[in-house]
Amino acid sequence: MNVFEMVVLIVFIGASAGVLKSYFKRKNAAASDSFMDDLATNVDTHIKQKINPCVARINALEQRIQILERIVTDKNHNLAAEIDSLK
Repeated sequence: MNVFEMVVLIVFIGASAGVLKSYFKRKNAAASDSFMDDLATNVDTHIKQKINPCVARINALEQRIQILERIVTDKNHNLAAEIDSLK
């Protein structure tokens, strides 16, 4: 093999390596994007499942606070009757 053939072979190997590197990089990036989208969807679902009971509890507590505020601020109501109705 002469020098010219060796130079052509080295250039060809270098160019092929660059093309393969770009191909695998793009392929891994697409797979990674798909994986991250799936992960985000799963995390969102999990978070919503954890938050929903908390939101329901907060709403119930807000209703109780509104009732207690009404009892405290309304002088015309019978306090004992209101407390008994809450039980």
